Amino acid sequence: MTFHNDEYLLSRIETASPYQLHKMVVDAAVRNVRFAAQEWESGEFDRVLDALSKSRECVAELMDGIREEAAPELASRQRALFAFTYQQLVLADIERDRERVTNALRILEIHQETWNLLGEKLAGSSAGNTLAPAHFSSNRAVQQSMHDDHDEPRSSGFSLWT
Repeated sequence: MTFHNDEYLLSRIETASPYQLHKMVVDAAVRNVRFAAQEWESGEFDRVLDALSKSRECVAELMDGIREEAAPELASRQRALFAFTYQQLVLADIERDRERVTNALRILEIHQETWNLLGEKLAGSSAGNTLAPAHFSSNRAVQQSMHDDHDEPRSSGFSLWT
């Protein structure tokens, strides 16, 4: 079953629009931060730290996907917001501060909601061929390594998605 999931995921990534690729990374970041927040209360800090690490990797990928040349001021503001989010995730890990997880989650959820609304608007105007805004780009080589644990090829050793 995992083999078919791997093929499906790779196919999905290879055929995804830049908008969809960005959405996959945002969704993974939100999912991991939510998981960390939920697990915080259980005292299972190995699981919390793993989720925080995966969410930081997602946020780093979001920062790497910003193209300064398309809309410099907007891109700069978005990069600063993602950098702050990344910092909150690092400090949550170092200081064992759940409030910083909450801060990061709030920012990522707002971005996720905004991105989804943008997708709905773009889908309506472009008949389903949803493109990313000009200040975001996609890196398909990096995107191909992002997936759920149950979809993870056994040889890779890491996942950003769970």
